[in-house]
Formats: sequence, C-alpha cells, structure tokens
Amino acid sequence: MMNEPIEEQLRICIQKTRRSAEALEETFPRFPHVAHARGWQTSGEDEWKQLVDGYWTGGHWTGALWLCHFLTEDEFFKDSARRWLRELSPRSGARLIHDVGFLFYPSAALPHALLQDKDLLITGKRAAYTMLRLFDKGPGCMPISDAPEHADALAVDTMMNLPLLWWAGAAAGMP
Repeated sequence: MMNEPIEEQLRICIQKTRRSAEALEETFPRFPHVAHARGWQTSGEDEWKQLVDGYWTGGHWTGALWLCHFLTEDEFFKDSARRWLRELSPRSGARLIHDVGFLFYPSAALPHALLQDKDLLITGKRAAYTMLRLFDKGPGCMPISDAPEHADALAVDTMMNLPLLWWAGAAAGMP
C-alpha cells in the first residue's frame, strides 16, 4: 500500500486528467501541448497551426491517459487513450525524427509493458523501427531527423527518446 499523501496526490492527478480529457473533447483531435490560463493550448492553434498530429508532446498526453487507466482500471481512460493513440499512430512509421521516442514510449511502449496489449506492442515496435532508421553507423550517433539540414545536427534530448529503443530491443529479445 502506498502512503496516504502519495495516494491523495495521485487521486488529484487522475481527477485533473479526467477533467482535461473531457474538456479536450471540444478540440479533438488537436493534442494538448501547453497548459495556458487554466486550460490547454492545443496543436493546431496559433503558432502550431500546422501541427495537428501531436507535435512532440502528443505521446505524453496519451501516456498519461494510459497510466490513469492502469492505476484505476477505469474504461474511460482506456477508451480515451486508444482514441488519441489512433490519431497519433500514423506517425509511428512516418518521417524520421528522434521525437518518435517522445511520441511512442509513453503512448505505446510503456502501456504495453504495463498492460500487455498486442496492439500497443505493434505500434511501439513500428515506431522503434522508424526511429532506429535514423542511426548513423559512421559516427555511431542519431541525428535529430533525416532532413538534409539536420544531417549533422545532434541534440541531447535524443537521449530521452532512447527508452523506446531499449524497450523494443527487450520486447524482441535483443540486447
């Protein structure tokens, strides 16, 4: 059993996530991106007008819904997570960019590890393969994208995307 202050904080987080999910129905399928004025700025608004597919933060939102489902077993969160993941899933095999890890570790890999859901396994592995295609064996590193202007661009936050590859390797029985 967890201690009471942690349980209370989790309860509050779960309630806030439910309220956000309900409020975001108005903007679906634009993903929440930045908390703003007691609400959300979503992908597809303002400077993110062209980014209706979750930008780099869409996986975090979907992952929060999966975690709420895992903690509560409430079907509302599971159904919401699946719905948002359907919107995000096309990016699992799309353009090569290191943010695939941000998008699919929390939205597919982590929930698969917790729930053992076959659809999550398939989506997570597809995303990991997409991300792995970025690896440049020459210098032994991963640029931020396959765009020519990023051929030599490395970013430290690529390190935070690597758990997707570690998970996929473990799921495939590879080192």
